[in-house]
Amino acid sequence: MRGIQITQFGKPEDVVRVVDLQEPNAPGAGEVKVAVEFSPLNLHDLKVVRGELGRPPTLQTTACTPATRATGFHRGM
Repeated sequence: MRGIQITQFGKPEDVVRVVDLQEPNAPGAGEVKVAVEFSPLNLHDLKVVRGELGRPPTLQTTACTPATRATGFHRGM
């Protein structure tokens, strides 16, 4: 599985990296696992990476945007 990793703020072309990640655990009760085929970075994401939206949040909060649009398919429950 691949994902985006940001370890510091700055120009996206300098600080955004595509990395290999460990597959998540099997879903628990009431959860589903979705295979995401793509999830683009949008203008808001790029402004956060550059630190342009007021006080920059911690990097842990920028690593996963809770309202991300993605395309994928259901892999079972």
